[in-house]
Amino acid sequence: MERWTVRTAVYVIRCLTNHITPQKQKRKMTAEQVIPPIINPRGKCWQQPHRRFIEMDDKCALMSEQTFKALKEYSTTLPSGQYAGKMWKAKIGDKWYLRWYSDSNRPECIDINNREILVL
Repeated sequence: MERWTVRTAVYVIRCLTNHITPQKQKRKMTAEQVIPPIINPRGKCWQQPHRRFIEMDDKCALMSEQTFKALKEYSTTLPSGQYAGKMWKAKIGDKWYLRWYSDSNRPECIDINNREILVL
């Protein structure tokens, strides 16, 4: 897990919100806009932080250490109970990734999405 100073975090947030060019502008959003809510009844027992505590762009997920610690770790396996909105963290190499299930275009499949985690 990479730990950042407040100065570095402010710099990253400014980079996420600055307009480089209209064509290459990074979209800053909360996880609520990207990760679907858990609506499957099997998800009522799954504990995870609320999506509003995670800021995202196309490549990274920015969160507090408390939010990071609240995510369950599945670095070598995948969590069972595959339904849209389920989030977890995984360490790949020396980096942490936020992962989540989302609905696929094919009804018999589920997508696994990810963003690199940056911790404030």
